[in-house]
Order: sequence, then C-alpha cells, then structure tokens
Amino acid sequence: METDQLIHLLAADIDESLPVSFYRRMTIGLAFAGTLSFVLMAWQMEIRPDLLQTLLMPLFWLKFGFAAALALAGFYAIRWAARPGARAGWVVLGFVAPVIVIWICSAWTLERHGTQPVSELIYGDTWEVCPILITVLAAPIFFAVMRVMKEMAPTQLSLAGFVAGLFSGAAGACIYCLHCPELSPVFVGIWYLLGILIPGAIGALVGKRVLAW
Repeated sequence: METDQLIHLLAADIDESLPVSFYRRMTIGLAFAGTLSFVLMAWQMEIRPDLLQTLLMPLFWLKFGFAAALALAGFYAIRWAARPGARAGWVVLGFVAPVIVIWICSAWTLERHGTQPVSELIYGDTWEVCPILITVLAAPIFFAVMRVMKEMAPTQLSLAGFVAGLFSGAAGACIYCLHCPELSPVFVGIWYLLGILIPGAIGALVGKRVLAW
C-alpha cells in the first residue's frame, strides 16, 4: 500500500471517530489542565484584587477577547491539524484576524495617547515577566493537548505541535488576564502575543519527536 493511500485511510477512519473520542479526551484533558493552570495562577500570582471593577472596563474585555479568540481558533485548528495529511491552509488565517484587530487598536491607542508616555503603553510595569508567566500557565494545557494529539496520528508533526502550542499559549493568556494589571492594547499586542508564540515555537520544535507515531 502506498503512503498516500495509507494517509487517506487513516484520515477517513479518524473522521468517523473524531467527533466522539477527540472531544471527550480533549474535554477531560483540558478540564484537568485548565484547573491546574488556574490554581497555579491563583496560588503563585494571585487574582488581581480589583478584578470585579476591572470586569467593567472595555479594555479588559479587549485583552481577554484577543486571547480567547486565539484560543478558539486554536481549538478548531487542533482538530484539523491532528488529522493525517493536514496542511497549513486556513489555519494560519484563523490566527491572523485577532492579531490584526489588536494591532489596529494599538495603533489607535498610540495615535490618541495624550499625555500618557508611549513607553508606559508599550512596556507597562510587567513586560519582563508577562511572556514568561503566560508560557508557564500554558505548560499544563500544552502537555494535555499534545497527549491527545499524539493519539490522532498527525503527519505534519511540526504544524500540529505549533498549533497545539498556540492554543495552549492563548488559553494560558486567558487565565493570566485574571492576574495581569496591564490594559493597554499596545502591551497586549506585543507581550501577550509573544507569550502565546513562545509555546507555539516550542510545540513546532518538539512536535516531530513528541507526536511521532
């Protein structure tokens, strides 16, 4: 049997089982991993004390919406990238739109920053730790996602790992929002994005080894 035929048969088999097995295992894995990440954030970083007041601010929801949109795109991309024979296709586009939106908001903020120093909008008070903390919170989610993806027999291993990392980073960023004091779209468009891309880069690097079957 030729390789292309084998991939086609595997893809057909996964198409039948994926709606049940994939979502069940992913839901269980994400429930445990997400809870662990939340507990880690609440224990080591602490939920910001003014969170209830912050929830009334549009900038908070812009920040959270950016991370959540990337996480949602990543979740659907994981299902697709886990299948044999997956190619980049629309997956890249699914992650581009939220980035464009936050960068447009960043440009608008810089244009209308008034008396607030530009450096405060860019760096805030936590730029040095933000990407690192997002990566840390993404780690449990990343391990859970990679374990499920390994069972789905992907053939584009670096792509699958990259997608898993981006989803994990975005999910970790959603949790980090509950701690982070920064609200500037400029800050989010730089340092949050970096914190999401780091797990993606790690996933692309380790994908060939971890997801091999």
